[in-house]
Amino acid sequence: MKKRFQFLRRQNTDTVVDQENSFSFFSVTTYDQALQWSRSVEDLLHDKNGLDLFLGYLRSEFSEENLEFWIACEEFRSCNESSMTRMAEQIYNDFVVSKAPKEVNLDSDTRMETVLALENPSRDTFDVAQYKIQALMAKDSYPRFLESDLYQFVLENISKA
Repeated sequence: MKKRFQFLRRQNTDTVVDQENSFSFFSVTTYDQALQWSRSVEDLLHDKNGLDLFLGYLRSEFSEENLEFWIACEEFRSCNESSMTRMAEQIYNDFVVSKAPKEVNLDSDTRMETVLALENPSRDTFDVAQYKIQALMAKDSYPRFLESDLYQFVLENISKA
């Protein structure tokens, strides 16, 4: 029985940057870049390597839904007009609707505002919800990430050159 449920055990965050991928990660990330991620959640989210590392960290905690929602909103904002309605519905069904598979923690007013915006989807349909989730990450998961063994490992092992 123990082996059967082993996959549910929490993953050690040190394994998120595994040996196979660490060389390429460390070769494209500078110490200053990694240090920049600690300045603000925005700096982290708008840096591809930082975003990837943060997502890996959140997956190790089984709490990636907020960041996945944030990423989906970014992709939605840049999608073409023809796929906007379909993509908006997908984001709603995956993250916003009550009991969604990856439901994010939105207050009822924001959830209702998002539902109303879906009647006429536009690039800013999810802006308020995305902002609220980003603020939630800034207060919760982002500080944990900065204190994590994973982030500390990156800072200690990246070239300061």
